[in-house]
Amino acid sequence: MTDGNDKTDESGVAETKSAATRWRWTNDILAGIILLAHVALVAGAIVYGVDVPARIWDVFAVEVLLATVWAFGRETVSAVTEIRGGGQS
Repeated sequence: MTDGNDKTDESGVAETKSAATRWRWTNDILAGIILLAHVALVAGAIVYGVDVPARIWDVFAVEVLLATVWAFGRETVSAVTEIRGGGQS
């Protein structure tokens, strides 16, 4: 039985009541799942010789880029542009 003077874990309460914290972690986890799923898909397609249509690869590339930008920030777009040779002036 409690005496009514129990202190709650204030940081835990703030984390569960704050929509910003909940959504931030949810989106990071979803971005990680998307990245891992696509890595597994690419590996599976290569190992098992699955013929994946080009349009599907395009969709996967966009999803991976968006998930990576979400997880690692806007600098990812600059890095991808530079790697592809479009960052030269």
